[in-house]
Amino acid sequence: MAASDHLSPGQFHYHQSPVENRSGIDRHGLLLSKDAGDGDTAPGVYMTPKPTDARRNHDVWKVNTTGLHLEEDSPGNMAEFEPEGGSYYAPHDIPRERLTLH
Repeated sequence: MAASDHLSPGQFHYHQSPVENRSGIDRHGLLLSKDAGDGDTAPGVYMTPKPTDARRNHDVWKVNTTGLHLEEDSPGNMAEFEPEGGSYYAPHDIPRERLTLH
């Protein structure tokens, strides 16, 4: 996808993170994934278009993505979200003021 083709899907998306990250997210927002960018996954903050059941010991954060630059995730990743538009990532940090603990 070309950089000029960035997406502006719905107003809200959802991000899961381990509970132990909560205080850091409260202070700094969502930061680019440290384990992304390994050749298979682009660096970014990954989100889904609808809330999912949180994995054990994980928080779900509601992200106001209005006006943010989002990219579509690689086809096949998070395929269960394809009917709702697939999963997305922001290739930049997301500030705390855009987040609500869901």
